[in-house]
This record gives sequence, structure tokens and C-alpha cells, in this order.
Amino acid sequence: MGTYLRVQKPIILQSNQLINIGGSFLLVSTSDLKEPFMPFLKAKVLGGPNNGRMFCLDPVLGKNYLLGRSEDCELHLADSVLS
Repeated sequence: MGTYLRVQKPIILQSNQLINIGGSFLLVSTSDLKEPFMPFLKAKVLGGPNNGRMFCLDPVLGKNYLLGRSEDCELHLADSVLS
């Protein structure tokens, strides 16, 4: 058990952040913008039904990406844990 927090406003993801969503963890890493042809944001799912799934997002100026268990999220984690 732990503390649950509903994020109501955008947060900036940084390298080596570990985010718990339901029964899964999301490990975030960011690439150096100087690297050609590399996505800026990478997130790997650890545990749960999406174990091993990798998300790669290119930065878009002013764009916020939605992260969660809802089908309309760009970083969608399918999960059956109730919270």
C-alpha cells in the first residue's frame, strides 16, 4: 500500500524517474537533444500486463502527453488494479 496522487496539472518527466501506475512501473529516460534521429522521451514498463513495453515520444513544442490507464492516453498502461 502507498499514497495515491491524482496529478491535476502537467509535470516534467526527467531521466531515471520511476512512476507507479496500478500494478506497473514506468521507468523514464530522456535522450540528449543533440543526438540525431533519437526520440527525446523513452519510457519502459516494468511489471504488470504491459511488462517490457517501450514508449518513445518525440518532443513537440507546447505538447503535453497524457499518461495513465485510460484508452485515450498517449502512454496507456492497461491494468485491472482499482484505485
